[in-house]
Amino acid sequence: MRLSQAALAAGVVALAVCRVVPAAAVPGRPAELDGAGVVFEVGGCAPRAAADARRIVGIELGGLLLPPTTSPERSVAADRLSVTCEAGSAELAATAASGRAVVRRRLQLVDLPDDVAARVVALAGIEMLAALSPAVRAQVEARAPEPPAAPVVAKIVAPVAPARVPAVRISILGVLRTFSSSAGLLAWGASIDLDRPVRGFWGFAGNVEVVAGGASSALGDAHEALASLGGCWEAGARGARWAGALGLGGRVGLARFAGTPQPGSGTVGSEVVRAWAGPAVSVRGWLGGRSLGLAFMGDVGFALRGAQGLSGSDVLLAASGGWLSVGLGVGF
Repeated sequence: MRLSQAALAAGVVALAVCRVVPAAAVPGRPAELDGAGVVFEVGGCAPRAAADARRIVGIELGGLLLPPTTSPERSVAADRLSVTCEAGSAELAATAASGRAVVRRRLQLVDLPDDVAARVVALAGIEMLAALSPAVRAQVEARAPEPPAAPVVAKIVAPVAPARVPAVRISILGVLRTFSSSAGLLAWGASIDLDRPVRGFWGFAGNVEVVAGGASSALGDAHEALASLGGCWEAGARGARWAGALGLGGRVGLARFAGTPQPGSGTVGSEVVRAWAGPAVSVRGWLGGRSLGLAFMGDVGFALRGAQGLSGSDVLLAASGGWLSVGLGVGF
């Protein structure tokens, strides 16, 4: 229902008129019972307006509002709000629990709808009680909305993702391997390297390598092929576009020796496979992007168990003594 301007003005004027009247103390009331709650009494008002007023008072006062069924002993020790309606007006009286002060107010409710009149009466009565009762005043202040906080403008900065380091880096390299013995092999081949970071700057590396070489003599040609497996525990450093590591480990493999005699030499060619192994120190490096780059490696070691290819008592080829290998290729 739309309110007329006259009705709204009447409600505002009604809230503005009040007077405080001293009241005699209620004889025989124990002081410790003061502030036991609020009794709300309505008389002569329309039933709907009375119910709405009580509902609004209950919302504002919460547990302080006593139900109509409250015992007389507790009611006499409570703050009291009385409303009496008559001929378009309402007489409000708020009495403190101590009984020593009363606030009275007359509200003009002419032309106000029942729901608006109920709200005017309820809020005016609560204001009157708050002037007398610390408990009611505290309840009203607790329900008062806090002023809105000043808006905080936060600058959102997108986190910079760290450079991704592959869990396992794989490299394919061309390799040159040589041994330091007098008949040491000089061989070419290829290797596949796996490099895996473990924790911090520690990591593990391993590779599979196959190389081959040969030599010639008056008796014929000798050929050697080496297949080996290497592994090492390494310490390294890494950046966004580079990596390097120094490792300590070893290598173990098989050497296949085969001879092809010269025609008419009267010798017979043969083939033999022998094992070789030894400790090694390795170095690895990487330059390029995160997914593709240039890989290089090298290792030095000593064959504690060597392998030799013989022609009679002469050593034609050998995988023995110290060794050196270098490799260059692509990694991803």
